[in-house]
Amino acid sequence: MLSKICDGNSDFSITAKVVLGSKNAKIKATLGSLNIVYKGSHLSLLEDGIIKVGNRDVTDLIQLGIFKDFANGAFRLRWDLLNISQRRIRVDVGDVLTIFYNGNGNLVIGILDESLRSNLCGLLGNFNGKVDDDLMYLIDGVWKTANPDIDIEVEEFVKAWKTEC
Repeated sequence: MLSKICDGNSDFSITAKVVLGSKNAKIKATLGSLNIVYKGSHLSLLEDGIIKVGNRDVTDLIQLGIFKDFANGAFRLRWDLLNISQRRIRVDVGDVLTIFYNGNGNLVIGILDESLRSNLCGLLGNFNGKVDDDLMYLIDGVWKTANPDIDIEVEEFVKAWKTEC
């Protein structure tokens, strides 16, 4: 679970599939597919560049630089060209946030609705601008903050936000 509304409301969430690999004899984890739920609508950005709204493949409907609305305006999508060889998908999720994702693990989330700050939780923190409270997780009904210097606490933090995709 990358991010969700913490009050138990299931109106918004972002989950990701983590892809494990290795580079220079070190294990490397990157983001694979992303799944976004907003007001009952589902958007999937898959590793192979496929974009789905619900079960509908909309990849070919999105043109560079032209916004397309999907799911009654829940999602506005367009491809942004970064340079001659790189592009990323821009997703406007209602009027609350914007997501940029290149399909290779580079994810940027911009919060547009200030009321979301401090109401979000997950692996990406709460977006309130305070780094010291971003590693929060719920265990046995109690909110804890993981210490990044203690491996076991970081492991508990990650396990607490794990979901099955």
